[in-house]
Amino acid sequence: MNVIDWTAVGSFATALMVGAAAIQIWLGTKQAKIKFEDGLVKEYRDLLAQMPVDVLLQKESALEYAESHLALFYRYIDLCNEQVFLRTKGRIQDDTWQEWRAGILSNLSRPGFDAAWKAVQKKTLSFMELRCLFDCALDPKSKRWAKHLKELEKKLREHQLAVPINKDATRGDPGILDSSIEEGSF
Repeated sequence: MNVIDWTAVGSFATALMVGAAAIQIWLGTKQAKIKFEDGLVKEYRDLLAQMPVDVLLQKESALEYAESHLALFYRYIDLCNEQVFLRTKGRIQDDTWQEWRAGILSNLSRPGFDAAWKAVQKKTLSFMELRCLFDCALDPKSKRWAKHLKELEKKLREHQLAVPINKDATRGDPGILDSSIEEGSF
């Protein structure tokens, strides 16, 4: 006569259920990340849809748009910085990050984007994560990234002390170096 060890069967079934629950949680987390990343992609596409075509096609006239559309470029730069920041927090998946990193570096090297990025860097000490991305080849999720970011912030703050600041123009933002950006343009 076969005797079934119901305790063993129960333990095995429990282990299977725990495994299935763990897989469901993992899949749910992955799906939530994908949905979150898709929202950022939509924001990116909405910004690009507002960009002059000459900028996207890298025509010579793209440099003219850097100044006239600085607020739009600023929003793009802010989105890029947010993407880097989110990577530091582990909110962006590895494969997505590789694509976004390549896109950020590529776009910000295009004439119109590059001119706007340089103008924004001169006007504010903000966007430290994005600055760090250009300054080093580290993954923002890596342990060495935080150390490099702090060193870069310190270096820029020390440089800021050497740059005269129009305190009336900062409106309380110690990161503003130049008051030539019009209030409300961002």
